[in-house]
Amino acid sequence: MRTRTGVYTSGVIATTQNGQAIVLFETNIGHAGEFIDSILHKRAKACDKPIIMSDALTRNRPSQCEWIVSLCNSHTRQQFVHVISHFPDEVEHVLNRYEEI
Repeated sequence: MRTRTGVYTSGVIATTQNGQAIVLFETNIGHAGEFIDSILHKRAKACDKPIIMSDALTRNRPSQCEWIVSLCNSHTRQQFVHVISHFPDEVEHVLNRYEEI
């Protein structure tokens, strides 16, 4: 196993069934998926599947329960910007659509 050298800050924003907001942050060598796993294993099994938004990195995905994927549009948009010089018309169309949402 590779030794981890980076430090990551992960954040979770959640709402309880009665509308109470919960905000948690953690900074350590663990990835977001591990942080979320440490929280979700305490969650009542009767609850609906959580909706989890993150970038598309697999290490940010929980492994302890089923969940609904909601990938971050900011990161997706950024990938289009990176290739605008190769596909200017297509990327311009996508970026214009992002302005609408």
